Amino acid sequence: MFLVLFYPMMGLVYFFPIYFLYRFAVLGKQGVQTLNSNAMTLALGYLNKHYSYIAALTIVALALVPIVILIMISIIIPLMLKAGTGV
Repeated sequence: MFLVLFYPMMGLVYFFPIYFLYRFAVLGKQGVQTLNSNAMTLALGYLNKHYSYIAALTIVALALVPIVILIMISIIIPLMLKAGTGV
């Protein structure tokens, strides 16, 4: 059941950076082929959005690591003490 919710959620999270990268590629190609500086400006704006999104995603992931470690420790230690194996 967890995977049924997890995979679509991860797909939604990764959709936006891929979309921004796609728009950068399309507009960048159009800007280079037609020497259109407006298209290049828009393309670089999408590239900026892409890297900003990836940076925010990385910061969130790095912030979650210590929280997950603390949760795991708080679950494992009581289970070990209850089983009598000690720590």
